[in-house]
Amino acid sequence: MTFAPFGAVLVTWLLSLAVGAWQWGIRENLGLAGQLMPMGAACYAAVILVIERAGRMFWALAQRQKDIDKWRKEGREEGREEGREEGWEEGREDERTRIERELVEQGIEVPPEAIQVIRSSLAGSRQGRATQG
Repeated sequence: MTFAPFGAVLVTWLLSLAVGAWQWGIRENLGLAGQLMPMGAACYAAVILVIERAGRMFWALAQRQKDIDKWRKEGREEGREEGREEGWEEGREDERTRIERELVEQGIEVPPEAIQVIRSSLAGSRQGRATQG
């Protein structure tokens, strides 16, 4: 808004050049410039409006793309974390099954309380790994 009067004068001058009034010092040309001033102000406002809106549009599109990239990154990280958790859980379950199968194959009778201890120790080993790495 600070530059609006200067822009209007500049556009009015350009309009006066377009219609053939080359010098504003001549009395008739100043009258013509006065008549062209509303048209110059309107043209200046239209051009600035288009430039300003286009700039805001491109800024908004850039912001939207930044947000999409941020959401993708967050989604990937979340997916990776879920995948890690599923992998750890699957690995722990496989290890529990393997230990139980080996105990059965060797003919060792293990009370259910001991199996719970084995399961909890395997769960604890995951938590230890998570804090280390």
